[in-house]
Amino acid sequence: MELSRTISKAADLGGKDPDHVVELCNEVVQEGQSVLIFCSSRKGCESTARHVGKFLKSFTTNVQESDCEFPDITSAIDSLRKCPAGLDPILEETLPSGVAFHHAGLTVEEREIIETCYRKGLLRVLTATSTLAAGVNLPARRVIFRQPKIGRDFIDGTRYKQMAGRAGRTGIDTKGESPDWYEVIL
Repeated sequence: MELSRTISKAADLGGKDPDHVVELCNEVVQEGQSVLIFCSSRKGCESTARHVGKFLKSFTTNVQESDCEFPDITSAIDSLRKCPAGLDPILEETLPSGVAFHHAGLTVEEREIIETCYRKGLLRVLTATSTLAAGVNLPARRVIFRQPKIGRDFIDGTRYKQMAGRAGRTGIDTKGESPDWYEVIL
């Protein structure tokens, strides 16, 4: 239980980011890596995506047209507009910043577009409920837990390992970080 680091008071954006989630995202995004933020509810995913999207520093992507059906985030937004559900207003606000949310309230088409953009680096921060941890392989350099809960229940050890295990996936990245700053060197 030793203190491993302290984030400066200036990083709290004048009191607008008291838990420093934006700073924790910016550190990783500016290195060209991605962040997964697990939230306990759909509403939490959406509000966290909106918050991070508002303050995340801009970044460059290295996606080439031949690599992806979406050469840029604008084409992904256009595809979302064409979905039967239309473009979610929060996604419309956050996607240009490279931030999105992922939960069971999205349609299959919306989830596929968001997952594709995240895998290709058009999105660098993805907020999600615990359903993302089961069955969807979306790796990240850093995994952050907004709350130690899934819905109203506390996360058990097995679930925590499953969710934190998204950081530093073998064959995709060489290291990953989870909320307790446990670093995995592969």
